[in-house]
Amino acid sequence: MKTKTKLKLFPAFFLLILFSCKDVEIIEEQPKVTPTVSTTRAVDTTSDEYKHQNQSNVENMLMDQIIYQDSVYILNLSAEEAVDLNIPDSLYNVYTQLVNELNTLQ
Repeated sequence: MKTKTKLKLFPAFFLLILFSCKDVEIIEEQPKVTPTVSTTRAVDTTSDEYKHQNQSNVENMLMDQIIYQDSVYILNLSAEEAVDLNIPDSLYNVYTQLVNELNTLQ
């Protein structure tokens, strides 16, 4: 190739290489978040009041009694035990139905 042709092609290749390596990124401006003062009280999860509240919640009691044993979900709480724990019959029936639905989904 002639020298003049090489000199004409060199800038074209140089520009091609330069523009092909350029990263094109679209940077969206992030919305500015202004910190606000929280008016809610922070919950101390180690307090006895918090633990008592969670342990005496009837829905938590029922949820803890749903177990998976021998490929079947079981509500490990009888209706009599639910009455002793002051769990309403309507809520006990809801969780019994939930266990039945879990078993039909398998």
